[in-house]
Amino acid sequence: MTHRSGLPRHDLLWYNNNEPTRPEMIARFAYLELTADLRVKFQYNNLMFMTAGYLAGTLNGTTREEAVDERLFTPLGMERSNFSVTDSQKDDNFSQPYRENDDDEIEEIPFRNIDLVAPAGAVNSTVNEMSRWLLFNLGGGKVGDCELIQAATLTEIHSPQMTTGATPDRADISVATYGMGWMIDTYRGHRRIHHGGGIDGLISAVETQLEPRAEPIVFEKGTDPRLLDPDYLERFVGTYETATGTKITIAISGDALTASIPGQPTYTLEPALTGRFVLKEVPVVSVGFEVDDSGVVTKGCSTSLAVSSMRRGSKSSFFLESPGSKAGPAGCLGTGPSHSRKPTAERRIWSLLLAPD
Repeated sequence: MTHRSGLPRHDLLWYNNNEPTRPEMIARFAYLELTADLRVKFQYNNLMFMTAGYLAGTLNGTTREEAVDERLFTPLGMERSNFSVTDSQKDDNFSQPYRENDDDEIEEIPFRNIDLVAPAGAVNSTVNEMSRWLLFNLGGGKVGDCELIQAATLTEIHSPQMTTGATPDRADISVATYGMGWMIDTYRGHRRIHHGGGIDGLISAVETQLEPRAEPIVFEKGTDPRLLDPDYLERFVGTYETATGTKITIAISGDALTASIPGQPTYTLEPALTGRFVLKEVPVVSVGFEVDDSGVVTKGCSTSLAVSSMRRGSKSSFFLESPGSKAGPAGCLGTGPSHSRKPTAERRIWSLLLAPD
């Protein structure tokens, strides 16, 4: 299936036409005009897909649809996949065709039935089931230990058979060739196969890389490196006071912020993945700052099962309330009446008393 028969598309022969049978349609090809000699020029042709599908069914002693169902759909477990929009509309979840009308409005349109030339593009499937078909293509033609097609045959299908004459408009994509039902090119040096198609209101495309297997690449989110930069952390330094009058000093020790409260140990603020800080000694407490467009800290809040948020004037920060104090309007980690219900996070407002020059 390499599109070098010499026939141009002649799509009007099949579009909106389901009256003839496939053998009757093939018989009419004798009257179609050729525009090139055999094997000379690449000319994409849906009628040739129909012909190949009819031939496959004939060689299998069935229809093309029965052959594909027997030799691909069933062993691949593609139970929802079908060959006609008539069948796909019976599914509980199917794609509906739409178009943009002359008033630039999106409107639903009827399905276009192309049962006659179904081998050219009438497989309706799901992402999950198409993924199984792609894995079959990438797995050497096997499903588990069952070989559905010889690996050598599949390699030939995935190999260039015909030049297309198309010139890519991007430097990172090579000149495309055509395999057997696949467009073949390279993207940034990596070989890929792909194919697309569309009918009224619906469009699809499939693409995969043909590369040796590689170990998976795992991306892990890291903390904001600025939260380890003393110069950046300097903006948070200052003396703060809660609404209940407890004072705290935010300072820098090495590459970390610390919080000092009278009568309490010094707490270390460690950067968290969220962009906030957590107290190293009390990890249930998280601390965050808000910074305005000029880089001045305008608000800070601490949150935990018994923590609060704080406000600042020209600057602000937050800190823990003294042990034993009640979790009042500005209390942090305070103690209050005992309740049987589950604790919830609290937030309080804190104000800046003194910021460094």
